[in-house]
Amino acid sequence: MRKIILLFFVLISLPNWAQEGRPPRGEKPKEDRVKLREKPPVEEQVKRLTLELNLNELQQLQVREILLDQEKRVVDYNPEENDGEKPSREEMETRMEMERNFLDQKMKKILTPAQSTIWTEKKANEPKGKLKEPKEFKK
Repeated sequence: MRKIILLFFVLISLPNWAQEGRPPRGEKPKEDRVKLREKPPVEEQVKRLTLELNLNELQQLQVREILLDQEKRVVDYNPEENDGEKPSREEMETRMEMERNFLDQKMKKILTPAQSTIWTEKKANEPKGKLKEPKEFKK
């Protein structure tokens, strides 16, 4: 009788062990979700921009400095480090828009006119940074 009860519990718990670690249907694994949110390192961004815009060595150094500066500015504005107060959505949107404009101005100073047109075309094709309003649930 003990063997039958033990076998019964093993058979019932076996599907739980087999499915452990798999995400629910339609969801990506956690590792993939985290990778999507991570920003590529500055060196990779410089390489990508070099290939896309055909940057020379001086421009590469200047772009690297700009991207490092931007990274520091974003880290400095971490709300968890600033007394734990979370800024409002409008404040974050204006802050991000200011950062984008600042980056565009600095990049246009470095780039040639031909490179600048490619840069603006690429920026125009990127999705806008506006955050979506949260969906309301139906009752």
